[in-house]
Amino acid sequence: MDVARFKYPPHWVQLSKLRDAMLTVDRDTGKPRGYMVIKLRDHTRPLILFYLKADVDSHKTEFVQTLNEWQVFLAASKLADDKEELKLVCSTFERLFANYAACEMRGRCGDEADCCMAKEMSACCHNVCQHVRSTIFIKYITSPAVVALLLAWPLEETSDRAIALKKLIANAIKNFDSDSNNEIGLLRTQIEVISAECAECDVSK
Repeated sequence: MDVARFKYPPHWVQLSKLRDAMLTVDRDTGKPRGYMVIKLRDHTRPLILFYLKADVDSHKTEFVQTLNEWQVFLAASKLADDKEELKLVCSTFERLFANYAACEMRGRCGDEADCCMAKEMSACCHNVCQHVRSTIFIKYITSPAVVALLLAWPLEETSDRAIALKKLIANAIKNFDSDSNNEIGLLRTQIEVISAECAECDVSK
């Protein structure tokens, strides 16, 4: 079974057990659970090249603190100089999230030079990484995985800094192809899910 791969590893089950599980009756509908066929949009591949490496069960306290620090930074006043503001945003984001940004190909991007550009990578992965590397953020962030995380970060327009950053990101990804946009969308969904779980952990304290 293919599960939420950023939290649990995939695993094998016997076909008989899978069949029996699908035949169990749902109490609300009175019908067998069955299965669902999900199809990707045309010309879109199910890549997860970059991902957020955050185990909220074992590191939730640390990650919640990181999220809170990022929110405090976003709420602060932005610098008047746009270039200096961009440098500050990038350096802050990399400092906070470098340990959580990962690349499927060889662990965390940045561990080895051009790790995402290795010859054995598929053309699609190569293309996605090229798009990420083409953005303005790569000038100030050394790891493509961290850049991808920033591009995918769900930002609320609650401050001048957040609004400006959201516009920069939108401009950076406007020319991405379908595969690269799909990658950013998958990463954004992962961030939203894990952030929501962290928020619940924080509230329950």
